[in-house]
Amino acid sequence: MFSNKQKFIIMKTLFLADLSGCQTQEEVKKEIADYFDLELEDLERFAILVGYVSVGSGGCYSSAYFLLEDHKTKQLYEVFGSHCSCYGFEDQWERCVLYPFVNSNLLNFLSDP
Repeated sequence: MFSNKQKFIIMKTLFLADLSGCQTQEEVKKEIADYFDLELEDLERFAILVGYVSVGSGGCYSSAYFLLEDHKTKQLYEVFGSHCSCYGFEDQWERCVLYPFVNSNLLNFLSDP
């Protein structure tokens, strides 16, 4: 039987592929701003929990994925991007809200008193 007491997972950040050399949120946000043609201010309210960018040779066959958490609301978002041309990820920064059950149940543990 579960109680109403919740324990929250403390998630470390995970930066993969072309972002694997980044050590801080600021470094990753700078990379995101460069790849997606964004202002850094557009990213201030988010923590980047998972960041993945893989740019293929010559810029072709590239893909990106991000899991974001809004600092204030704790809402989780995903962002996907891809391209296989000389253009980049521009105009692909569209956040998709993760379903509420992912936010409330998957990332929280319920425990007995």
